[in-house]
Amino acid sequence: MSTSSAPGGMRTDISRRDAGVLVADGAAVDSLVWAFMRREDPQVEALTRAVHSSPPYGMPPVVVHPDLNADLKRQLQEIFLALDRDPEVVPLMGKLRIQRFEPGSDAAYDSVREMRKWVLSRSEATE
Repeated sequence: MSTSSAPGGMRTDISRRDAGVLVADGAAVDSLVWAFMRREDPQVEALTRAVHSSPPYGMPPVVVHPDLNADLKRQLQEIFLALDRDPEVVPLMGKLRIQRFEPGSDAAYDSVREMRKWVLSRSEATE
């Protein structure tokens, strides 16, 4: 994981090292990343705390460029959907805590769109 700064110096990501030395006052961390960090290094949880959790939303999707060749898109989808049946890949997926890939549903991201609407309405109200 890497760190980055948004305009105004706001931290947008957090590294395990940052959590351990308390470099960041706050950061947004995906719950899957947080769970992985805690499993890999229990000290992370002792040195940090969650102050808020968002409502559930769809998993970050695997995406391709919209102009990618349709046959290649289909092939890539077939490969991802079959990874959980590949004995060479299953151990790696286990380490990453990925059981399988499934076709996505646009509705899974409705809560993200609602959050975006809320954030935009709040920023417009302060202008």
